Amino acid sequence: MSVTVDRLTVRWHPHTDPDGAARRRLDGLVARLRDDALEDALTGTADGRDTLVCLRRLAVDHRMNWALADAELVAGWGRALADAATAALAAGGSDVVRFLSRAHARRDLVTAVLADDRGRAWAWEMLRLWPSGGAVDGSIDGEALRLALADAQAEGTAPVVALVVAAAATGRLDRFVALAGAAALADLTERAWLSAGGSVELSRAVAPPPFGWEGQAASRASLMSAGPPSAARRPVPAAVDQPPGATGQPAMDGHTAPKALAPGSDVPAPGTYGTASARLAQVVAERSVIHAATLDDADMDIAVARLLAALAVLEVEPAAARTAAAAEAVAALVDLRAAAPPADGAQAGAVAAPTYHRVQSWRTGWGGLLFLLPLVAEVGLPDRVATDPDRYGPALRPVLHALARRIIARAVPDGGPAAPDDPAVLAFCGLPPDREPPRPVPVVDDPIDDEADGVVAALRRRLVVDDSIAERALLFATCRRRAEVEADPGWIEVRLDLDEVSIEVRRAGLDLDPGHLPWLGCVVRFRYG
Repeated sequence: MSVTVDRLTVRWHPHTDPDGAARRRLDGLVARLRDDALEDALTGTADGRDTLVCLRRLAVDHRMNWALADAELVAGWGRALADAATAALAAGGSDVVRFLSRAHARRDLVTAVLADDRGRAWAWEMLRLWPSGGAVDGSIDGEALRLALADAQAEGTAPVVALVVAAAATGRLDRFVALAGAAALADLTERAWLSAGGSVELSRAVAPPPFGWEGQAASRASLMSAGPPSAARRPVPAAVDQPPGATGQPAMDGHTAPKALAPGSDVPAPGTYGTASARLAQVVAERSVIHAATLDDADMDIAVARLLAALAVLEVEPAAARTAAAAEAVAALVDLRAAAPPADGAQAGAVAAPTYHRVQSWRTGWGGLLFLLPLVAEVGLPDRVATDPDRYGPALRPVLHALARRIIARAVPDGGPAAPDDPAVLAFCGLPPDREPPRPVPVVDDPIDDEADGVVAALRRRLVVDDSIAERALLFATCRRRAEVEADPGWIEVRLDLDEVSIEVRRAGLDLDPGHLPWLGCVVRFRYG
């Protein structure tokens, strides 16, 4: 735990006016308290499960026994402050705010600002997420959102996408975009897309006008490569595999004939979009919170819709950004949004309450399964899924979900595969444990056993063990660990029991924080205790 004190004010009430030497002694006591004793005293006063605890103010009356040495005076002073802080934190109230992580603090800021609740601005300011000295009347809401987005961007793609997901879950995504600004949205989307391996850049040759992008946004940003925006939804009986003009439609400005949604379909038809693109768009449309939040906004600017469609792909299948199908899937999602019927009124106005003080956790017996995530990248599975959708399907999450269950089945052959909704299994594919498991995509040749073999071989190399150790024993010893999984979109923390510490695992570096995994779409952290 680290301690940051924004401001320390000391008022002395001496019985007599101190002379020069006495004043120097008082200044020295304050300096020793500030530089050493204060942090030592306050460290450990908060609940150890809280990474970030914000205490608005602490007023302490403390009497000095001047017969004591200075070191004893400072130590006693520090204990008095620690006791007062402990009591204040235990009492709670509006002057105490707890966050599990910066990700939780950012999400609280976004959801609260969209609900016109700025009561915790002082806590966000302590964490440098709210403009210093900023007003709390709504005039700097946009600046605060951009500050939170920039803070998230410093941690990677997933935290940025998680903030947009949080905004979408409130039912006020349009207000989020208006406050943050389309220019900021375009910038963070471009960075996130390219960071995830996307090869299609946003075209932002012209700076956005000062009063927004209305009527001009289509020329500012484009993730679609399927043709001019004016023709993006013109129905034509075109098939992607045919050359321009083969269906009787002329080529347009060097592009293939514009693609269309099949009449009455819920997803792009494979004959109008590429098969891989259509399947990816279907997966995203079914599971994306961001995409669902755009369906009730018929007036959304086309450029903003493209940006949000790209973020929806990063939300559901971040590894897909590097595939050839990704840009076309973004175009398909934009078409799908435009063709969708108005959202159900019961859902359109749904607003999620801020959850800064409530962090759900789920128990699992397979917490060590997450130790294998770095090995998944090491053996190159995300790249294989991205380049061979015919064998693996269009999405990485179902492959990871199946791999996790297969690994556990190998660890306990008599027990069968783990439950599809086991918290560790869902976390292994980048999903919070309260999400629905990904739906498996049927493939002709099941590759999961081959991938499990590769992960086991990589595990043997890390632990420096040969084939004399049975696979079953190796996987059980590594993966079978009691843990709690605490998760938000874009952030997964695995808290393992202290007695699950293993020298072999530590020596192999398997329980080092993986951090941001772009192909998984989230930050992963391990904690003991």
